[in-house]
Amino acid sequence: MRKTIVLMVILSFILGSLQIQAAKKDKETLYLEAITEQDPTIKMQKLEEYFELYAKKKKNQTAPLFVNLVETAYKLKDWDKLQNYAKLAFESEKLSEIDQVNVKLKLAYYNLTAKKDLPEAERLADEILSFGKKINNTMCDKMFCAPALRIKIAILEAQSTSSESIKKALDASFEAYKIDKSQASADFIFYFAQKAYNELNLFDKAIAALEVICNEADAKEDYLDKLASWYIADGFNDKALKYYILSYNKSKNAQKALSIGKLTYKNDLTKGMDFLAEAYVLDEAPYSDQAKELMVEAYKESLTEETTPEQIDDAIQQLIENARVRLNK
Repeated sequence: MRKTIVLMVILSFILGSLQIQAAKKDKETLYLEAITEQDPTIKMQKLEEYFELYAKKKKNQTAPLFVNLVETAYKLKDWDKLQNYAKLAFESEKLSEIDQVNVKLKLAYYNLTAKKDLPEAERLADEILSFGKKINNTMCDKMFCAPALRIKIAILEAQSTSSESIKKALDASFEAYKIDKSQASADFIFYFAQKAYNELNLFDKAIAALEVICNEADAKEDYLDKLASWYIADGFNDKALKYYILSYNKSKNAQKALSIGKLTYKNDLTKGMDFLAEAYVLDEAPYSDQAKELMVEAYKESLTEETTPEQIDDAIQQLIENARVRLNK
């Protein structure tokens, strides 16, 4: 009898231990599945399931859990859940300073885009930037400070009726671009450089800012064309030529080829005529016809009086044929 009782106690202990281990394994499995799930909707379901089953107890609360809840709510644009989990995250005191900055960034985006609470968005962005200055870390700058700057820029854009806000926005755009060299930051520079040029007559400031993004290999054609046009307006034809050629090499059209030809033929007739011939071959009204007329004028200026119209026409036709070969037309 005594042996039976002892055996039952041992069996009960073993079964209890197995149940505890199974429960522990279930908890760990669910946590891992929730954290690693890629689909935002399914991920939120798993995260919330884990939270309801286990994370009501503080000992089961972790920084990754709260960060994932906030980030997933943001991706789903579920603003109520975003606010709720952000609040719980801060109250849990589990977050590191980097985690807090991450959560603040999502809240700042929410206040900027959904709630339209610009002062709150700016306050959060300023806190992120203050943290970035304190730790002076390149990765933090790219992940958090550059986006925070773009939030401030977006706020300034909404208020960009004053000259001061336009100048501040252009400066902030430049700072963001220095950090991450992103297309979003470059687009902000382009936008505010144009406002500075067209509305405030800050020509030198606008040109200097635009030149920074135009000197990158992946500069957009719009950037290059705008900078070239500004340099022409200022009489800096050599600088304008540099950016027109960069743009033309990205995407050839008759207007660009004509502009390059006009800037080139008087100093380098051969090069200028090649571009004018390409402008003609690219066949875009009215630029192609203008290019042909300019080719005739340029030849008349450069050749002797003995040159006949037929010879000029033959020479131009040869240039056009050469251009067709170059352009595969």
